Amino acid sequence: MFQKLRPLEGEELILRDQGLLEHVVSWSPGHLHLTTRRLVFAQGENVIFERYLENLEIVDIIKRKCILSKMVKQLRIVSGGRVNYIAIRKVDNWLNEIYQTFIEMDLNGIEK
Repeated sequence: MFQKLRPLEGEELILRDQGLLEHVVSWSPGHLHLTTRRLVFAQGENVIFERYLENLEIVDIIKRKCILSKMVKQLRIVSGGRVNYIAIRKVDNWLNEIYQTFIEMDLNGIEK
C-alpha cells in the first residue's frame, strides 16, 4: 500500500507520481515526489533516492532504454557526481516543474 511521503518542516509537495528508478542494473518501481526543497523517490516509506534541489547539477531529459529495452524519455539527474535515471509519465511536465521550483527558490532568496 502506498504511504505518503512525510514532508520536512516548511516543505510543500508539488508533484507525485509512479515511476521507475534505475538502481544498479535493474529498475525499481516507486513514487517520485517533488517538493519545494527535494526530489525523493520512495517505495512506501522507504526512501531510496533523495536529492536536495540546491545540490542538483544537471536535470534534463534523455531518451534511453528502460524495461524490455523499450526506448523512453527519462529524467537524468546529476548531483555530487552521481547520475540517476527516472522513467516517469509526463516527464516534460516534471522537468518544467523542477525548473519552476528553481526559479521560485531563487526569487525567495534560497541559496542554490
